[in-house]
Amino acid sequence: MGRRTSAALAKWLEKQEWFDAWVENMRLQDVENADEYIRGFWGEITLVNSFIWLATPEGEDYWEDINKQFLEWYNEN
Repeated sequence: MGRRTSAALAKWLEKQEWFDAWVENMRLQDVENADEYIRGFWGEITLVNSFIWLATPEGEDYWEDINKQFLEWYNEN
């Protein structure tokens, strides 16, 4: 199973079309350690732990699909 560095994770996140919405949802939910998520410090739990998906305009299904894509990228060999 592959693993990504914090720097690689942060770079990948920033390139995603949903990055701004992700950051905005952390801001709206007043996530204390949002900068740590953005900088990739939380590894494979970055998206699932960054905020409450159900409480976003996009909804839980949207973020669940994104998390699946993220985990595929994060764990690829």
